[in-house]
Formats: sequence, structure tokens, C-alpha cells
Amino acid sequence: MTNDHGKSKVSVIVLTYNSAGTLEPLLKSLKQQTLPPDEIIVIDGGSTDNTIDIAKRFGCIIYDKPIKIRAKARNIGVELASGDIVAFIDSDCMAEKNWLEELIRGLNEDNVIAGVSGRVLALNAGKMIPKFIDFISTNEPHHATWNIAYKKSVLKEVGGFDDRLHACEDQALAWKIIRKGYKIVWNPNAIVYHKHREKLIFFLKQQYEYGKWAVIAKRTYGISYYKSLILLFAIPLLLISKYIKKVTVHPLLPFFLALSALAYSLGAWRGLILRSEY
Repeated sequence: MTNDHGKSKVSVIVLTYNSAGTLEPLLKSLKQQTLPPDEIIVIDGGSTDNTIDIAKRFGCIIYDKPIKIRAKARNIGVELASGDIVAFIDSDCMAEKNWLEELIRGLNEDNVIAGVSGRVLALNAGKMIPKFIDFISTNEPHHATWNIAYKKSVLKEVGGFDDRLHACEDQALAWKIIRKGYKIVWNPNAIVYHKHREKLIFFLKQQYEYGKWAVIAKRTYGISYYKSLILLFAIPLLLISKYIKKVTVHPLLPFFLALSALAYSLGAWRGLILRSEY
């Protein structure tokens, strides 16, 4: 399907829940793209603030029946999308002006390329924890839905997001796509800015959940997860042999890395214990 300019039609999907404080800047950044999306679809999880009013003001397509599982919400967004390319971005992000143009560039280059992910930088990089998060994540290719685009036909072919998973559903989707013989490439020029967690405790809770659901997802798809479990016992060695070298960046960064690894691995062990429930 093409738009009025003869190009592939692009739908942007955003999940929201009480996102009034961040949604307007995101939507403004989407409207100012060098390649504006043909439609913006907001899937709301039952907001009680004025999230929906903001989405309406920007002309978004809105689905406002509460859905708590992100995978289900994103699948609904894909169903509603009329574009043959669907891009995902989080409600607490802002996009560079050429984000969408850069993101979908690779999708037009090769039929085997099913997806393109982009770089994520801290919107609140002036704070210490977001700065640390930037350090460990900005230069790594990823499959996360805070900055990625897919061909809709491929999403339909693999059955979309696995709604059994409450997290890591984006990684599981990538596994399914790659197993079909497609490629997901990384374009560091497709940049979004994300409001990272500013309090250490909230970041560690997030890492714990990631570790838990990563093990559940890997087990579901027959992927080895033992490194995540062994990590717990390797942290002291990593701290003195690897993490400590980062003290030149910031004196607290080695301890941040160790705590992040600890939270992730503890979550992984929790995921292993929960194996009978999934």
C-alpha cells in the first residue's frame, strides 16, 4: 500500500497509560518528521488523565479499551494499522526530525530485511542514572519497541507478538522473524530520546523484570538462558576485572554495572522458578 506520494504507507504505534506528561512532546516530534507518518495509532491502557484528549488533539487513531498486556496491545495496533510499514516508539520518547526517514530506509533496500531498529539516547541525560543507562545501551543493536519498524506483512506471517509474555515480547518477536530467514538491521542514525528512569531502585526493578521475562521467553523459544543464571556468581569477578575499569568514566559507574547485573540475574533465577506457570 502506498500513500499519495507513491511511497510505502507508514503507521506509527504508541502504547499509553496515564502518559499526559510525555505524550504531547512525542506527538509534536512525530508531526515534525522529515517523512511524516501517514497515521499515528494510540493504544491506551485505561488512562485516567487527559492522555486521550491529547491524542485526539493530534488526530491520532485511538483504541481505548484497557489492555494490560503490552504484546496484546501492540498486536491490536498492528491490526488497526493501514500502513505496510509499522513503526513502534514509546510514549515517553521524542524522535529526531529524520527518525522515521532513517528508520524505514533499510526496509526498502532488500526484501530479506524485515525490520530496522534505531539508537536510543537519554532525554534526561543530565541526571546520573540516565547517563549511566546511556553508557551501557546507546551503541548496542537491539530489537526493543521503543525504536523499531517492521514490514507489516512479516509481522502477520509470524503471528505477531507473543501475548503470553508480559515483557521481552519484542525480543521474542525478533527471534520468530529471524528464524523465518529475515534480517533485522540497526541504523544508529534513526535516533529517539527516551526518558530513562532517574531513581536507581526503579531501574533495578526494571532490570529484575527483564531478567525474569528473558528467561521465560528464552525457555519458551528453546534458547539457552544459562548465562543469565551464572551471571549471579560471576559479578564479583566482573567487578574487579571489567567493571572497575569504568571508574575513569565515573567513580560510581562500576558499582552501577554490578548492581544492574545483580538485579537482572536475580530476575533470571525468578524466571526459572516460575517455569511451571508458563
